[in-house]
Amino acid sequence: MADTQLPQSNSFDNSASYTIKARPTHYRGNLFRSRLEAKWAAFFDLVGFEWQYEPVDLGQWAPDFLIRTHDGHIYVEVKPISRYERQSKMDTVPGEHLLVGTGPWRSECLEHFDGAASIGWFHGEVACAIGITHPYGRIKWGLVSEEGDWTDRISGIYEGKNHFAPPVDDVFALWGLACEQVRRVY
Repeated sequence: MADTQLPQSNSFDNSASYTIKARPTHYRGNLFRSRLEAKWAAFFDLVGFEWQYEPVDLGQWAPDFLIRTHDGHIYVEVKPISRYERQSKMDTVPGEHLLVGTGPWRSECLEHFDGAASIGWFHGEVACAIGITHPYGRIKWGLVSEEGDWTDRISGIYEGKNHFAPPVDDVFALWGLACEQVRRVY
């Protein structure tokens, strides 16, 4: 799975030229414009995020996904990138935005943990996968920003720095499973 580990970068590169042609893909009753979007939908399912595909047209921007949160939603844009590229369309819409690329990567996002898995960027800040232990020992997946106040963006739970970083290999395994689910579906 070494190819899923992407370099951490917050460079502002607007000169993107995507060389991979998007392949429309069916998953869970939706026709996605690209296989990458379908992979993210499968990943969101595996981590328990409630999502909608292409939920709204905001004029300047039509987000690929909406993820439900404790107090609203996060708009998600999917791009075939492996480093941060400012998306000016996203900046025109108030609220929380998550930019995701070609898959999760190992990062030092949560410096007091031994590595962490990052899945994208909130307004240029790396978004890290976290785990929150709920009653009965179940793990609830969430997202925090490397520069944020450690409040999980999905559940709204704030535990200071008491969240835990799921093992990076677990995140990569879930991404691999999401990719495999999409491979079998199209």
